[in-house]
Formats: sequence, C-alpha cells, structure tokens
Amino acid sequence: MKPDLISSNPRHLDYPLFRLRLPEWEQYFNKVYIALTEGLEPDISSFLLNCPEYKNVKWVRPPKGDGREDWRNLAVRDMLLNFSISSYVIFFEQDFLVKDNSFWDKVFKAIEFYDLIIYKEVDRIHPSFALVRKQDIMQTRIDFSAYPPYDHFGRFFEDLTLVVPKHATIELKEIGLVEGKDYYHMAGLSNNYWVHQLKQPFFRPEIFLVYNYYCQRLPIQQSPQFMSLMKEIEEEHGKGDIDSFIKDFFPMGEQLMA
Repeated sequence: MKPDLISSNPRHLDYPLFRLRLPEWEQYFNKVYIALTEGLEPDISSFLLNCPEYKNVKWVRPPKGDGREDWRNLAVRDMLLNFSISSYVIFFEQDFLVKDNSFWDKVFKAIEFYDLIIYKEVDRIHPSFALVRKQDIMQTRIDFSAYPPYDHFGRFFEDLTLVVPKHATIELKEIGLVEGKDYYHMAGLSNNYWVHQLKQPFFRPEIFLVYNYYCQRLPIQQSPQFMSLMKEIEEEHGKGDIDSFIKDFFPMGEQLMA
C-alpha cells in the first residue's frame, strides 16, 4: 500500500527542510501532489517548480472558484478528486517535522491494523498529518473549509470520526512514536514569515528562530528571495537556542553547511 501525499504551498513560501527530506520519503508514496496556492510577494513559484528536490512532484494549480469559497478546500478537493488515485491519502503540512525514515516504517506497519492514523494537537485532530483511506473520505462531506471556531479540516475530521470506528483509529503517539523526538508539529510556521513583515510577534519564537537558522544552512539550493527573508529575520531577532531539540530534525555534521 502506497498512499498519495497531498499538501499545499503558498507561492511566496519555501520549506527548505521539507524539500530536502522529500526525495528520501518518495519510496513510501505513490505520488506527491502539492497545490501551488495564492500568496504574497515575492512570488517564488518559478523557483519551486524547478527545484531538483521536487522533480517528481505533481504541482497542481487549484481552480479559482467564485471568490467566496475557501482556498484550502478548493485546493484539497481538486487534488483528491481530480488527481489522486491511491486507495490511501496522507494529508501533510510542511511544518510537520519528521526525524527519519523509522517514522514512516512505523506508520506503514500500523496501517496493516488500523484504517486511520492521526496526529492530535491537544484534543484536535490536526491536518498537519493524517493517513486516511480514500473510501472513508468519500463517505464524508469532503469539506475541508474553515468554519469558525473550527479551523481548516475541522468539519472533515468531525465527519470522519463518525465514519471510522474508534477501534480502527490510532494516534501517532500510540504506535511507538514520540513527539519532539520522532516528529514535531511546529505550528504557525508559515504565518511567522508573514508577521515578520508586519512587525508583529512570532508564534513560538524559541522554536521558529532555531528552525529559521538551520534552514539557511541546509546543503540545498535556496531561493534568493526567501533566503534574504530568512537572513533578515536572523539578523533582527537572532538564532534562538540552536542546541534545542529542533536541531535534531536537521542533518548534522558534514551535511550541514557552515
């Protein structure tokens, strides 16, 4: 069983760590679909579409809609209904950090016994990671929109819990994976690059600044515009505690550029 991985990428953002890791992970997936969504300036779409790490990615430009529809719902539904053909799907966000391939090995071992594997942030099933059967998805309203106070995927996961029995559902922490060691959801990553431009406070700056520091030093090609943004943040706000646990999600030693 090889699932399709489904994600989205605003046209102004790069996720260097995700981009570095993706070629290592492709062996686990049938296909990787990433929706190139609207965003801010500068537009780095050309860089993203031509990255060697993304050479096997199927980039999808979501339908425009009528202007009233939720952007993420449009993107996810389009990839799910018009492109994905696997019987399983992984919904994934690039701020969900994975330590190494042992994470995927445990996940795919667990799917032999469970229909739904989820990550919970407090009591909320979070769309940063969820491995779901396509047949279960099709029994929901297939609605990934945000309905305050629900965030994106709130209605979808509510439907899904009525479709998939509790005994067929398991959390990542229940299959021998440890949060903060094997995986970690950063939360607020994409928005932090935006609030910097607005001169507003970062969300979890002690985590974000370390991530921002190490991303600049990865052994991969960088977008000049996004690299400039990362450097500006480090110059203005520092690098945080670079010996914190976040560094363990990055390649170390000779793999990390000085």
